Amino acid sequence: MGSFPALSSSLSRFGFCALFTLLLSSSIIWARGPLPGINADSKFIIYYGSDYTDQNGVLNQTLINDLRRFDVVVLQPNQPGFTPAVVAALKDDSNGDGVDYVFGYISIGEDFLATGTPVYQPDDIAQRTGPMVLRDGVLVPSFPNGDVNGIASFYIDVETQARQSCNGGLFISTTRSCGTRDCANPGLILADCDPIEDGTADLNTHFLGYMVHPNADWRTMIKTMRRGRFSPYPSRQNKAGLMQIVGPRPDQQADFNGNLTAAMADPAYNYGMDGFFLDTIDTAGPYNDINWYPWTIGEMQATVKAISEDTDLAGSFIFANRGGFFFQAGLQSLVTQDYPIDFSIAPYVNAFLFESYLYDSAPGAAEGPLGESEFFEDNRVVQLPKVLAEASRADGFTVFTLEYDSGRSAGRESALIDNVVDNTQKAFGATTYLATNGDLNGINTTLADQPDLLPGDQTPPQWLSTEYGFLNGSNSYPARIGLQTAVSGDQAGSAVLAWDVAQDASLPIRYVLYSSTSDDISQAERRVLAGADIVRSGDYNHNPANALPFQVTLDDLADGTHYFWIRALDAAGNEDTNTRSQRLVIGAVPSNATYRVNVDGNLDEWAAFAGAAVDSDDIAGSGEQIDLLDLQFAHNDDSLFVAYRLDRPTNFNTWGFQLYLDTDLDRNTGFTNYETFAVGADYLLQSGSLFVWQNNSWIATAANVQSANAAHVELAIPLAALGSPRRLRAVFTGNNAALPGAGDAVDFVPDGGGAAFLTYDLSAVTNPVATGTITVGDGSAADFAPLTAFPVDADDIDLPAGQTENIDWRSVTMAHDDNNLYFLYEAYGLIQVDYFLQVFIDTDGRRDTGYTGISAEMPVGADYMIEGQWLYRFDGTDPAQWSGAWTWLGAVGYSWFSNYGEIFIPRPWMNDPARLRLFFKGRNSDGAGGVVEDLYPDNALMPGAEPFIYVVD
Repeated sequence: MGSFPALSSSLSRFGFCALFTLLLSSSIIWARGPLPGINADSKFIIYYGSDYTDQNGVLNQTLINDLRRFDVVVLQPNQPGFTPAVVAALKDDSNGDGVDYVFGYISIGEDFLATGTPVYQPDDIAQRTGPMVLRDGVLVPSFPNGDVNGIASFYIDVETQARQSCNGGLFISTTRSCGTRDCANPGLILADCDPIEDGTADLNTHFLGYMVHPNADWRTMIKTMRRGRFSPYPSRQNKAGLMQIVGPRPDQQADFNGNLTAAMADPAYNYGMDGFFLDTIDTAGPYNDINWYPWTIGEMQATVKAISEDTDLAGSFIFANRGGFFFQAGLQSLVTQDYPIDFSIAPYVNAFLFESYLYDSAPGAAEGPLGESEFFEDNRVVQLPKVLAEASRADGFTVFTLEYDSGRSAGRESALIDNVVDNTQKAFGATTYLATNGDLNGINTTLADQPDLLPGDQTPPQWLSTEYGFLNGSNSYPARIGLQTAVSGDQAGSAVLAWDVAQDASLPIRYVLYSSTSDDISQAERRVLAGADIVRSGDYNHNPANALPFQVTLDDLADGTHYFWIRALDAAGNEDTNTRSQRLVIGAVPSNATYRVNVDGNLDEWAAFAGAAVDSDDIAGSGEQIDLLDLQFAHNDDSLFVAYRLDRPTNFNTWGFQLYLDTDLDRNTGFTNYETFAVGADYLLQSGSLFVWQNNSWIATAANVQSANAAHVELAIPLAALGSPRRLRAVFTGNNAALPGAGDAVDFVPDGGGAAFLTYDLSAVTNPVATGTITVGDGSAADFAPLTAFPVDADDIDLPAGQTENIDWRSVTMAHDDNNLYFLYEAYGLIQVDYFLQVFIDTDGRRDTGYTGISAEMPVGADYMIEGQWLYRFDGTDPAQWSGAWTWLGAVGYSWFSNYGEIFIPRPWMNDPARLRLFFKGRNSDGAGGVVEDLYPDNALMPGAEPFIYVVD
């Protein structure tokens, strides 16, 4: 088995709530995460009733007792009769049965006022800069310098809305460029119309709240406004702000000097709740219709973040209602072109409420057999996997759902309850409440009365897929089970693995990595991955159909063939048993310098080359003909060589063979295949023709691409035609639609639809020479002149007079014949030879078998060292061991003249290596007993550095 590899470090508005918390102190901001102690068996309720006291002000103990049955309680603190005493009674834990979390409702996206209450106008006219209006897609103030006619800066006016009477009730008349939605035309579709200003704040057409651009002024108001006589905003004496919701109650203040009983019954004092239920986050939704304001997405995120990180609110938990689009990878606003997930609130919340996941508040005609909402299938297939992916990250959150009976249970109560439990709590560990109706003014104990699920959980996690952006109508949505992709990383000896999300009742789900050098999981080493090691794969946020939510990078893998598996493990210890493996051949970032490739379609000579991208036989069907089994690169001074190994012979001369090459490693400067590729391709090799990406189109080049195809395909591309890159990234697409009679399957190498790529390094050098070509000791470097040197190093050692310059590297040229390895050192000044000059050489491609430096700072595990004119072998047992770890092998052949040094080493002395990874060190004196090192390459000891590569070809 070997040692285990090291780790590197469209939504409807009807159904989402988000919840988030950050614990703070005056000097520390604590990381958010799920609500501690809350799981699928926890009892949850949202209660917006007002019967807290009787007409004499006596606390309704029956209500309190009913609410105390729940672990998480969300209340509306602005209701009549709500006082600090209510919260104190719920939190009373003297008998061990207090409510764990009491959350207070607050709207952060709309300003809800009593009907007829005017919008807020600051006393200072200079602060009356609103409402915000739309100019070229940006919200700007109507009165930048303030005006007597202005209102607060946080109101919005991007469409005309006016109240009017309609059939005896209040109706919001909305005007846009295409017309007016009013009593006479209530069904007008406004989605494609331009907004129109009328100088007043826009209203929510359903709930009559003023729409808000949640800027800094708004954040100040919602933090400091209060119910009662202490309010700094007289017009908002019925609205509790953040400070009042979580501020210490009178009974929590040791220095409270008033009448405690009276204060606890007074709604003007603080409530001491555990956190906030942030409502109306969804006003920032990415949609194009009334009541949606996608231009506010940045400020909405900033508001949630500010609440989370405010030290005055330290220790408060955050439960954000609505705003599920923040977690929807791939969802883009057609209005602003923003992706809401780029403004995710996940790092700032502790929980998320998926409202109406299964049952919405208003039954409709298109419901399922048990009254399931018409949106349920979309919620289950499209939305939920993406929510769970964000919830399960290291900074994730608890997922709640709110379902509505609304008369559905009549005559089938047991079946409906089972349906809720099976589809929420059992399916993905949701903490769920089944409300009686949409008013949320009653207490439904249906789920609170159910037996606990988790103690007997023996079901392993089930895999999902985050790839779907919409329902395809087929009722077939296959899960992406287990490990989906494994590709070489950008660094030597690294692998990047990616997979999708799983669901389970017992949370948290963890992911288990199995790794082996044989295709037998029973022999593999097992590791439970830490959440902090898992990141997003590729362009997942923007393109989940071709990328994956989870990725881990493994380091220090030995050269050779590796097999990997990913399984899902729940908190009850149940692990799924999928056997989907990915095979990966690891070398240093592949760099195959060679003069042995013969472009004839016979790939026998490729067997010894490192870094084959192995692809499974994954294109099925009799008509599907382009199915790559592996892809390899090699190079010499003149050409890049490409080898396609095919599952079956086919017609190569079609547009179906497409190899995209990113030669500047910059995704912003090339073709991204409409944002689906993780690379920006600068060149396209289509069958045997080379194209360059210029001015947003592919332009044919005159490059002389050699190609040959027999059972397989082999090509040679002039490096000059590619701009002579030092490194490239590649994505292959094999499109079967190019072949007559074939289907339309596309084979991506690597898998992942372009979200993964191959990396190839062209820095490896090989200089095979005939025996007798190089003579060491003749006082001339001319015999090295025709050969390829490693890149030139700068003249970067410039010591003052009196200081000793032993070596200032300029370049090194290597060569080999049947007997020896040769080195030509070139310096900017005279070379002083002794222990000052060191070459560290890795001959087996492994860092765990050689010297890596006292602090593991070296990019290689050095198996050999040349020090001056002596060769040593590392025989230590500790990669950081220096003293006593090196065995002297002998003096090398050497000659020093002017600013050159030549050495040769018999190949058997280093066990006749096929591939060397090496770097050079020169030690100079600063004249005061210190050392000035010249490293070659210069960054050799920097994190992520790569050594030179020499191939004995």
